[in-house]
Amino acid sequence: MRVALAVLLILHGIAHLVGFLAPWGLVPKPAAPSPMTNAIFGGRVVLGDFPARGLGVLWLILALALAVSAIAFWRREPWAIPAVIGSTVASLALCLVWWPVTRIGVLVNVAVVALLLGAGYLAYRTAIRSERQRAAFGSSVIETAYGPIEYATAGQGPPILVIHGTGGGWDQGIYAAKPMVPYGYRLIAPSRFGYLRTPMPADASPQHEADVLAGFLDALKIDKAIVMSFSAGAAPAAQLALRHPDRVSSLVFFVPAAAGTSHPLAEGPPPFVMNVVLRYDFPMWLAMKVAPNTMYKVAAVPPALVPTLSKQDRAILDEGIRMILPVSRRREGMMNDARTQSGFEPIYPLEQITAPTFLVSAEDDLYRTLPVARSMAARIPNARLLEFRTGGHFLIGHAREVWPRVADFLEEQAAAEKARRRELPVTVGE
Repeated sequence: MRVALAVLLILHGIAHLVGFLAPWGLVPKPAAPSPMTNAIFGGRVVLGDFPARGLGVLWLILALALAVSAIAFWRREPWAIPAVIGSTVASLALCLVWWPVTRIGVLVNVAVVALLLGAGYLAYRTAIRSERQRAAFGSSVIETAYGPIEYATAGQGPPILVIHGTGGGWDQGIYAAKPMVPYGYRLIAPSRFGYLRTPMPADASPQHEADVLAGFLDALKIDKAIVMSFSAGAAPAAQLALRHPDRVSSLVFFVPAAAGTSHPLAEGPPPFVMNVVLRYDFPMWLAMKVAPNTMYKVAAVPPALVPTLSKQDRAILDEGIRMILPVSRRREGMMNDARTQSGFEPIYPLEQITAPTFLVSAEDDLYRTLPVARSMAARIPNARLLEFRTGGHFLIGHAREVWPRVADFLEEQAAAEKARRRELPVTVGE
């Protein structure tokens, strides 16, 4: 179908050349009687030679646009679908001006649009069914003292509690932190309030979420864990370290963007817009297909960075963006993040955090998390900050630098903790 549609578009573009050549007198009249006439809108308006030639230039422009979009569609360029739709709709409008002599062109354009819509709908249904199945399986639900929590695990070794950001869920938690598995760690990734199968409680504040996470560790019979947060997961992670310091062995903040860590630096869309856009999966899926640059901006990755990425990093980025689907089952959590993490909340007493802390961010993160990370690193005792000039919110392209540094930090803290335990005096009777 792809090749057939590309050929059809090229032939349609060649037919458009007649609309350019005829008013300029470059084809014999018998060879092209249709566009040669200066009568438009069903003969209601008759153009002079100069206006007719001006419109002829539009036929030439659209002929080129159809050819370019056909080649892009055949080559599967990311911008091909919007190019095909745009050129086809413009061609349809021009053909309607010359109706009825261009009725075949109208039918071709309508057929192309219908084919794209039909194929798009089938592709959407297939994709969203797959994404819903992926998000529904691979996780478990555990009962805690605060209610049910959905979660998943990966790997073996010391536990890392992975706290995802806005638009996430257990799946994105595992996806974001999975490079730690080869270093010998066990990832434990819960879905936060309102994400996937974790319900939204009456109190959905980061403070209460921290208490629930402590209860979640109780249910898993884990006394102490490394806590690793991404983006808006920084708020409950910081609160967990403040409210339950005995449960946190080390803290790692990736691109922290959350309430209570700093004053607001980046504004999101109005809540009513989010509520409409996130209610259904189709708009987000469509944006991924026809407006990839828009999705890169939503993911806070500069679109100009994307062409410089390796094929592997590009695939990692695209997979991360795709995993926001099904967005309709993450909507409540995303709306809650918008309500509770606007940046106008009282600043947390980060100076009281006792857990060893490591922060990572990038200067070109469109959510401007580097100033937040710098502020947190300055206030949390002995915190370390790793910053990059590029990488966006995904820190894309820096995996070989980031994960060994994080692993070294965690191993260093584990060794220091063992040394402290050996130095503790033994009480009689122990």
